[in-house]
Amino acid sequence: MIVATNDQEILSRIALDAGRGAAFHTTGLVKPKDTTLAPFFRVHFQRYAVYWQLSDPARWEERRREMAEAERLERELDARTVDRVRFGEQQPEIDHNLRFENSPTGAGTQGRRWREARDGGWFSCELKLPPAGTQAALHALYWGGDEGREFDIQADGKVIATVKLRRAKDDYYGVEYPLDPSATAGKERITIRFQPKPGTSAGPIYEARMLTAR
Repeated sequence: MIVATNDQEILSRIALDAGRGAAFHTTGLVKPKDTTLAPFFRVHFQRYAVYWQLSDPARWEERRREMAEAERLERELDARTVDRVRFGEQQPEIDHNLRFENSPTGAGTQGRRWREARDGGWFSCELKLPPAGTQAALHALYWGGDEGREFDIQADGKVIATVKLRRAKDDYYGVEYPLDPSATAGKERITIRFQPKPGTSAGPIYEARMLTAR
C-alpha cells in the first residue's frame, strides 16, 4: 500500500471510525484502495502494514502503471512455467530433490527466502522439462542489490551460463537462460546446479523456473 497525497492533506483524509474505539479510516489517501487504521495489538490473523511508502499523486500514477506492467509480465511468466522451485523453503526444495554442500539460506526483502553456495560449495535441484519437441529455458530470480558474485549454472553437468551479478535497481529481477535442445532431448527432468567460482559465491538465488522458451 502507498500513501499518495501531499503532506498537508494527510490528517484531513483520516477520520475516526465511530463506534470502533481507537480505529480510523482513510478517504482518498491510500492506494490502491483506502484502509482502516487500528492499534497494533488488535490486529490478529490478517495482513497489516506498519510502515508505508509516501508518494505524491503524480508519482502514484507512474507507480500504478509500473505495478500493472509487473503484474502483466508475471502472468506471462506463469503461463510459460512448467516447473518452479522456491529456494530456502523446505517443502519446495524436498519436492525438487535439492542437494547441496556449504549452502546457507536466509530471508530477503518482502520475506522472500533465498539460497546461496559459498566458496567450495554448491547446490542443485531437479526441474521438470516441457513436452518433447518444445525448447526449454531456465529462469533464475535475483535481487538487484547483490553484486560481485560469480558462478556457473550447469544443466546435467554441462555449463549453460557463467553469471556475474552486477548491481541493478533495488528490486527483484529474473534472467532467462535458454537450454540447447540436445541437452534436453529424451528427458522429462533435468538437474540444475549452481557452482561458485573460486573465492566467491553463487547467489543468493530466490527461485528457479523451467519455462517453455519464447
